[in-house]
Amino acid sequence: MRAILLIFSAILSFSAFGDARTPTEKCIEHLLRDGEGIQLRFNDLVITDNDRIFWKGDPVLLEWTNHTPIRNREPFIQLLSVLVKNPYKVFSPRELFDSAWDRGDFDLRAVSQPLFILRMNFERVDPGFNALKNLWRKGYMWDDGKNDVITYYDVPEIQIFKSQVVWRGEPVNLSQSQRDIVKLLLDKRGAAVPEVDLYNIGREQKVEILGKKETAAFKVKLSVIRKAFRVVDKDFDRFKSTDKGTTRTWIVERAQQHLDAAE
Repeated sequence: MRAILLIFSAILSFSAFGDARTPTEKCIEHLLRDGEGIQLRFNDLVITDNDRIFWKGDPVLLEWTNHTPIRNREPFIQLLSVLVKNPYKVFSPRELFDSAWDRGDFDLRAVSQPLFILRMNFERVDPGFNALKNLWRKGYMWDDGKNDVITYYDVPEIQIFKSQVVWRGEPVNLSQSQRDIVKLLLDKRGAAVPEVDLYNIGREQKVEILGKKETAAFKVKLSVIRKAFRVVDKDFDRFKSTDKGTTRTWIVERAQQHLDAAE
């Protein structure tokens, strides 16, 4: 049945308007027709059940610098899969090592060498390849430029897209104004943000001091934001309130352990 559907899809794609399929879509169709399963696909990257890698429809051969084939592909596939399954998130070398294997003593070369070889092999099929990023004193990240996203190395659990916030890999249901509040707290992370500044986000009529009515309304909005995060993480408690004189402020603390890991 699957073969019939694939053939029918191919016939439809070759219409009077030409073949509209992307190289990646053609590649996947060919792999499925040959009975090879897909274990991971993200935009132009495909990894098959047989640990073959394809980029923009072209096979990426895992070879050493002298073009000798790599026999043990497992470390390369493991590291690549962790990065691609968590796009736009920065991993320190230690975090990446633990996420890929969760065993043994940390060895920087076990991360840096396979990623160097991976990048070299991607560049052999695509000289402009730049999706596997090595961020100085921070770590590694998969960013193929397909989505505009903001990441914070010292608050690594969160990514902010144009229309979505993702917390620990799960989308958080927030409105645009609620996302803007979260973004300001993150932009100022480590510093106290006056409650009135957060209240004024997205409002045409700005206020200088919050009255009882405005304070009550803002508390409801913060409560809604917290509840949205706790839907995906019942222990979420990153937004903390403090009193600075007569002004209530809010703060998102930096994750110091992630900063320490980068040093």
